[in-house]
Amino acid sequence: MEKQMFIKNFTDRELITGFFVVEYKHEIKEYKNGYRFMFGISDKSGEVMVNYWGGSDKKQVEEVFNGFSKGDIVYLKAISVLYNERIQVNINPPENSVRKALDDEYDLSIFISSSNQDIGEMEEKLFSLVESVKDEKIRLLLESIFKDPVIWSKFKKIPAAKRYHHACIGGLLEHTLGVALFARTACRLHSSLDRDIVIAGALLHDIGKIEEIKITNTIEYTERGMLVGHVALSYEIVKDQLAGTDIPETTSMKLLHIVLSHHGERINGSPMEPMFPEAAAVYLADVYDSMITQFIREKKDIDTDDFKIYSNILARRIFVK
Repeated sequence: MEKQMFIKNFTDRELITGFFVVEYKHEIKEYKNGYRFMFGISDKSGEVMVNYWGGSDKKQVEEVFNGFSKGDIVYLKAISVLYNERIQVNINPPENSVRKALDDEYDLSIFISSSNQDIGEMEEKLFSLVESVKDEKIRLLLESIFKDPVIWSKFKKIPAAKRYHHACIGGLLEHTLGVALFARTACRLHSSLDRDIVIAGALLHDIGKIEEIKITNTIEYTERGMLVGHVALSYEIVKDQLAGTDIPETTSMKLLHIVLSHHGERINGSPMEPMFPEAAAVYLADVYDSMITQFIREKKDIDTDDFKIYSNILARRIFVK
């Protein structure tokens, strides 16, 4: 099997070959030389737009167009080009082509990474944190959520994001554990913090991602995830679970507020901004874990001898030497 080319490494005027996931597909349109259509492809390193420049034979273009659908794996032979300072891909038949791949031609690891942390070990650490919660009512709430087999089967596999930090199988578990451990450190530094609320809030802050994200041949948003978002979905799940408990109202509101404010600022899409120390601790732990993980990922994935790269995700140059 030929060596797979990854989207993040595409350069101008390069022959592109390899397997990619179809992210979207636009209808056929007429242009001066015939018929064309656009579609998007992705792998675990990124996403790029593809232009299929067909000739005057509309039926032939339609056959290619109908040969694959959104979510399919395709094999591509094409040319990359820098256009408006962005890489895109052109298919000019007959020299170039696209076709649906056969099931035994590719490895899914091309499209979705797995966490480099052991799932079993992370599971043990998370439930150890649950058991460390002294307030029995809060501990029972956490157990009722994380020991639910339907919830847990999703939670331990779902990525924490499509492109950003922890975009891998097991990413949500890894990120949630990281946030909770950062938050636990904050409690050790600031003894006045209510540790039970901090730990519970950290463990629950992204629970809605089990309904926001799904795994097929790639990482995708569900319809609810796209239209509602994980913050609202997390609020919904936690509120429903709280309804069956006798946790005091103020404690319940604090846990829900942590869910609503864990993005910190309204400019970051946060419905609320943290209004008490425990909420601030979870918000900052979320920032620490996500940003540090992304820096590590960028440094690990570099393919250059330069001492610096520009990160589109972090929107800055980063030092990688």
